[in-house]
Amino acid sequence: MIKMNKPSGQKALDSRIVKNTAALEVGNCPAAACSGSVPASLRHQASWTAALHLVVLWLFFGSVHRMAPTFGALAGGAIAVVVLVLVHLLLWRHLPENRLLEAIEVSPRLGSANHLTLWRGVLISLTAGFLFATPPGSQAVVAWLPGILYLTAALLDGLDGAWARKTHSETFLGRTLDVRYDALGVLVASVVAITTHRLPAYYLAAGAAYYVFQLGLRFRRRRGNPVHPTGPRTFARLVAGFQMGFLGFALLPVFSETVLAMAAPVFLLPLLAGFVWDWWVMQGRVSA
Repeated sequence: MIKMNKPSGQKALDSRIVKNTAALEVGNCPAAACSGSVPASLRHQASWTAALHLVVLWLFFGSVHRMAPTFGALAGGAIAVVVLVLVHLLLWRHLPENRLLEAIEVSPRLGSANHLTLWRGVLISLTAGFLFATPPGSQAVVAWLPGILYLTAALLDGLDGAWARKTHSETFLGRTLDVRYDALGVLVASVVAITTHRLPAYYLAAGAAYYVFQLGLRFRRRRGNPVHPTGPRTFARLVAGFQMGFLGFALLPVFSETVLAMAAPVFLLPLLAGFVWDWWVMQGRVSA
């Protein structure tokens, strides 16, 4: 049987596709694969998207001010803008990752799935605007808004990935923003729930856990210590889903503070245990 040799150019193409596919399995875009020039059209689209989201924030808090003039919409809007800037800084930083999982070139458009993910960022920003909210009565419309906003963001967390798979438009950018916005959302929701006296102060550990974990990983890499892959993280995804659901309902004026204080450890301890387990796996102390 005669074996046909591939041209060198085709071999190089196949090699890059294999590398990108391998990166999908670990959930990261390799630096070599995700570096390169970003199309001007993509940068323009990101800029116009940021401007649109800023207008949405302005209209939202303007409406809230009309519903509850004593709410302090100006301060809330300012906090929301700060979080929105962070949302778009994450987008801007990772624009070179806007490529399909087996593609080589950066896509010139964000795509509908990535836009859904960005709207999650907007909803998280709006939730942050209720950081020091003291709505006039538990039945006021304003009192329901932070929980509704964050629960909607949690719902989109499942929809954007499903839509990307359905439309065959999964990108490394979408996967990166998905993780970053999950962590940002848990941090924002935890802080809002604490400052509005819905959850005890120690629940800040839920919002800080991801960032402490990432700092630890960065420290290990700088010291030259090995970082082992965690493998499938089904338990972590399940716990994260329950965490977002609990925080969303904690922000709604449904359960009393006493009930929430009793339930808080039930949701917090598995989350922290998962991060401890992942840390041991990264160290190589236990097998993934």
